[in-house]
Amino acid sequence: MLRRIMRETSENLGISDQEVWVYISDIPAQGVLEFGNVLPEPGDEEQWLASLPNALREKLRQAA
Repeated sequence: MLRRIMRETSENLGISDQEVWVYISDIPAQGVLEFGNVLPEPGDEEQWLASLPNALREKLRQAA
């Protein structure tokens, strides 16, 4: 997976593989804060989204 990400990124950007760094970090949801809220556990995304302010929730839905 790492090599594929590297290869596709370098191809899409027109740069060499040596210029691409790829990191995969397994960070638990409770270790990440976005939009002023700790991220939800897997499966709790809808409840998390519902807890956000209306304007932010709408902005995120439009971006999806």
